[in-house]
Amino acid sequence: MGRLFWKFFFAFWLTLLIASIGVGTAVWLHRKTLEDRDRALASGPRTLFLISAAAATLRHGGIAALRALLEEQHRQGNAPVYVVDTAGQELFGRAVQPEALAQAGRWARADREPRVARLET
Repeated sequence: MGRLFWKFFFAFWLTLLIASIGVGTAVWLHRKTLEDRDRALASGPRTLFLISAAAATLRHGGIAALRALLEEQHRQGNAPVYVVDTAGQELFGRAVQPEALAQAGRWARADREPRVARLET
């Protein structure tokens, strides 16, 4: 009777361990997929503030004021804000990932909250 107990005991714990590893791996892969999908565009309160400040500066001060604001933010070490015109050219000539540009366009046209991407004229 004693050996049968230990066989069931170890089989139970081995099954539990394998199931835990399987579930942990599945959760990790799911989260990694979500992070990779949204990595092209940053989000969060700080990013929203930077985007709002850039949009307001463009609207009220023009391109020169926006360029000065973004240069100052870059010197302070803030997250980079990319400003792309209708021709697809970035304000400072930096390379923009095509998937990030496409995602920003989708988010801006969807008019979703929070507004991480905006269309300004």
